[in-house]
Order: sequence, then structure tokens, then C-alpha cells
Amino acid sequence: MRSLTYPFDALVSFHYFRPDEKISKVADPSKFRLIADSGAFSAYTQGSEITLDEYAAWLKRWRDRFFWCASLDVFGDPEATLTNFRTLRDRHQLATVPTIHIGADPAWLDVYAREGVDFVGLGGMVGMSRPVQLRWLVHVLRYARDHHPQMRFHAWGMTTHSTLAALPLYSADSSGLLGRPFRFAILTVWDQHKRDVTRINLDGKTPYKHRRLLREQYDVTPDEVATSGSHNRKLLIHMAALSVQRRAAYLQQRHKISAPTWGLREPDPGGGTRLHVAESATKDFAALATPPDTAPRGTRIHCVTAGGNQDLTQLCDQEGPDDQPTP
Repeated sequence: MRSLTYPFDALVSFHYFRPDEKISKVADPSKFRLIADSGAFSAYTQGSEITLDEYAAWLKRWRDRFFWCASLDVFGDPEATLTNFRTLRDRHQLATVPTIHIGADPAWLDVYAREGVDFVGLGGMVGMSRPVQLRWLVHVLRYARDHHPQMRFHAWGMTTHSTLAALPLYSADSSGLLGRPFRFAILTVWDQHKRDVTRINLDGKTPYKHRRLLREQYDVTPDEVATSGSHNRKLLIHMAALSVQRRAAYLQQRHKISAPTWGLREPDPGGGTRLHVAESATKDFAALATPPDTAPRGTRIHCVTAGGNQDLTQLCDQEGPDDQPTP
């Protein structure tokens, strides 16, 4: 299995990583380049509430571990979103990245530009059809090109490859990129020759049709990924992660988006497009902290994880004390 490049781009939300004992297990800048989000949409759909002061306190405790932090947006209410942004900045001294939502007038970029912001999130697109997403995104990016060419954008919850290949976004994120292989038995890998993604059903048959891709580009045999289960969970997570990194590298070369200045904890000389993996379970991040076993094929020893949201400390103890994540 080919190796990942660290730090790995990922996202954690306050909604899922609120407890300090949980966020501390993945807050290692050498392993993860983390961006922080409130998780307000997830909280809303699950009947939970996130207060601005609680979110601010969490950001301040961990901000030296975050690459950048999102503001607390209010879907459908740009005025409330702007108020939250200003409160986090003025009362809490936090330079967070604000968000405008699908359907909003791009002239809201004028407001944030006057605030000194050159980095804005584009949200509310989850569940929308690609044509609806694309029309609004193009509308916003054209407005920015004509009025604020310095503005950079992050797409929340959207990593559709055809959209990202077409639009010069600085970064994007999506949940499920790591978990899809073992939750739905579908492995999506980046084909460097075709410059596109390939979906492989882990049904015991389809992987053999892609043996050349698996062997030459991922150093994996079809036997190792014929089906998904506890025997190869860690391997599948690493393959999905490596695919994300390779796709991001292609997009970075394609678009050559310079980094924004607002909100970043440290300069990003590499620029974008960056793809951040969003997960709610520490065990999936933990699997990325150490490489998959490299024993000879046929006698491969796989990391077996228990069901449920296994505590990261236990998992890292199994891997060895030197491998514990300490974004």
C-alpha cells in the first residue's frame, strides 16, 4: 500500500468533537491539518443546540491546533450570520471564516470584503441537485472575479469531482469519504491515468476487473479488497484517504489557487484546491494516524476494530505508544 502524506487534510466539528478528551486524541498538527466547524446543521437535524459562547470557548482552547476555523452560521439568515462573525472577532478575538448560503445575493461578499475578509465559505448545498449547486456557485465566483478577485472560497459538504474540476475553489470538504468502503462496500479511487474517479463495488467480483489500477497505482491486490469487513477496514480507509490526496493534488495543479490571508493559523504556500475529510468517529481518524500493516501478502495482519464509536486512546494503545495522535 502506498503511503499517505502527512499532515492529512481533515475536518472536525464542535457538535461531534465537543469533549476535550475526544478532540485531544486527533489534535496533532503533524498528523492532521484540521479545520474546525461548528456542526450547526448536524446539531439542528438531531435536535441539539450550539451556543456562540460555547463554540467560542472550544475554538479558543484548541485554536493553535486548527488550520482555520469556521464562524457559526445561521442558515437562511445572513444578518445573524454576520452578527456571529463580528461577535467572534470583536468579543472573542477569533478570526473565523464566514459563510454565505446557496441562494444568497453574492453582494454579501462586499460586506465581508469591507470587514477585511478574503476567505468565505459557501454552504447550504447538501441535498441540492448538482445543476442548482453549479448555477449558484458560478454566479458567486463570477461576482467575485469581477469585484473581489482576491476572495477565496471553501465549499461546505461538496466534493463532487466534476464541480471541483470546473471551479477554482480553494478548498472543500465532505463526510463519508473514508467510511464509504466499509459502510456501503463501495471504494472510490482516483485514477491518475484517466484523471477521474473510479467506483469499485466490493462485491467479491468487481475488484478483479480493476486489478491493474489497484496493483499499479495503489500497490494492492484484488484479493485484499474483494469484499469489505473488519479484516481490511484500515486498509480501505487508507486507500480512500490516498485517493482523496491524489485527487486534491490533481486539482491543485489544475487550478493553482493561491491561499487566502484571512483566518489561516499559518501561511499555506502550497495553495489549493484542498479536500478535507469530515468524520464524526475518532476511530476513522485513528486509522489514518498509522500506516496499514505491510506484512507480505497472504500473511497480512489487519487492524480489527470493534463496532461503535471506539475510544481513540484504546485504539492507539493497540497500535503502540509511539503512534498515538497527540489537528
